[in-house]
Amino acid sequence: MTRHGEFRDILLLLLLGTVWGGSFLLIKISVDTVPPLTIAAVRLAIAAVCLAALARALGQRLPDSLRGWSIYLAIGFFGNTLPFALIGYGEIHIDSGVAAILMAGVPLFTLVMAHYFVPGERTTVAKLAGISIGLSGIVVLVGVDALGGLGAQFIGQLTVLGAAFSYALVNIFASRIRHLPPAANGAAAMIGASLWAVPASLIVDQPWTLTPDTRSLAALLALGLISTAAGNVLFFRIMSLAGPSFLSLVNFIVPVMGVFWGWLILSERLGWKTLAALVLILTGIAVVRWGTGIGRRGVSTARKDGTKGL
Repeated sequence: MTRHGEFRDILLLLLLGTVWGGSFLLIKISVDTVPPLTIAAVRLAIAAVCLAALARALGQRLPDSLRGWSIYLAIGFFGNTLPFALIGYGEIHIDSGVAAILMAGVPLFTLVMAHYFVPGERTTVAKLAGISIGLSGIVVLVGVDALGGLGAQFIGQLTVLGAAFSYALVNIFASRIRHLPPAANGAAAMIGASLWAVPASLIVDQPWTLTPDTRSLAALLALGLISTAAGNVLFFRIMSLAGPSFLSLVNFIVPVMGVFWGWLILSERLGWKTLAALVLILTGIAVVRWGTGIGRRGVSTARKDGTKGL
C-alpha cells in the first residue's frame, strides 16, 4: 500500500471512531425527551431506508427467501434493536462517556465466547491476560461497592453491559454469515431490526403522544443519518480498502471519542475511576490483539474481533 493509501485509511478509521463514539452523546441528548425504544426505532428506520437505497444503487440484492430474512431478523434484534434500546435506557442514569467505556467490553466478551463456540479460537495466556485486564477496568468503573446498593446508576451500567454482551453474541453468530455483499448485508440487518423496533415503539411508547424538544429531535436525526447509516457506509468502505484486522482497531478509538464528546459537549466529569477504567480496558484490548497476532496473520474477521456499529 502507498503512503497516501495508508494515510487515507487512518483518516477513515479515525472518522469512523469519531462517528461511532459520538453516538453515545447523541443518545444522551435524545433520551431527555424521547424514550429509548423510540430512539432505536427512528435511527434504525432512517438507516434502513438509506442503506437499502445504497444497496439498490450498487445493484446489490436483498434476501429473497423467508429463511434468508429470518437470519437478519435475528441479527437485527440482538445486534441492533435490543442493544440500542438497552444503551438508551442505560444513558438515562449514567454519563455518555461511561456508556462508551462499558461498550468497549464487546471485544472482550466476544473473545470469551469465541473460545467455546468458534473453532480454532482457543484462549491463550495472552488473551486471558488481556481479558482479565479489560474486565478489571469494568470493575473499577462500576465499583464493587455498587453491588450492595443496586441503585439507578448501577442498573444503568448493568444495562449497557447487557448491550455489550448482546453485541458480542451477534459477533459470534454473524462471523459465519456471508450471504450478501456488504451494503446489502447492512441494509438487511437494519430492515430486520426495524421490523422489531418500530412495532415495539408504537405499542409501548405511543410516539404520537410524545413531545420531544428540538434538541432531542436534531440528535435523533443525526443518530440515524450519521452514527447508523453513514457509520455503516464507512465500515464497509474501510473493510474493502484495508481489511478486517485494520478495521478492528476502531475498538481503541470509540471509547476515547465517547468520553471526549461527553466531556466537550455535556461537560461530563472525568474522575479518576473513569480515566483508570479507560486505560485498563484499552490495555486489555491491546493485549488481546497482541495475543491473537493481528497484524501478523490478518485472518480474523472484523465481527469476530468485536467491531460493531453503534
